Amino acid sequence: MSHLYEDARVSTGATINFASGGIRSLFLVHGGALIALLTFVGNAGYEKATLSGLQSAFFLFGGGLFFALTAAFGAYFAQALATLSSTYDAEFIYFNQTGSSEISREMEKKADRERFRSNAVRITAVVSAVISGFTFPAGVFVAANALVVA
Repeated sequence: MSHLYEDARVSTGATINFASGGIRSLFLVHGGALIALLTFVGNAGYEKATLSGLQSAFFLFGGGLFFALTAAFGAYFAQALATLSSTYDAEFIYFNQTGSSEISREMEKKADRERFRSNAVRITAVVSAVISGFTFPAGVFVAANALVVA
């Protein structure tokens, strides 16, 4: 039975590492795109019509960075809340075994509340990461169209 817990621990660690790498990649591509646009506009000296077209691309890449940051903070807080929930679960088991049923029920309620919060924050983080992922190709498309029109 203990090998199942070890498998779950290893799988959870791999999932966290994969998600962390994905969020770092979102920061990298959006930040790089913003720096590339700023460098391009600064060196090329484009007219106002082109700059107004690129404004939407700057907004999309900046929004992508915002959503990547939201995903990173969400992942951190979701993990912190899940850890708190596990602590309450352990207290629930302890008080249940010692015969303190009233305290045990209170710990169970706290664990359920923190588990719900953790899941809500986790969903928010995942949705933010997906939105961030979609803003990158949209920003590339808008920037390319602004430069082609000019």
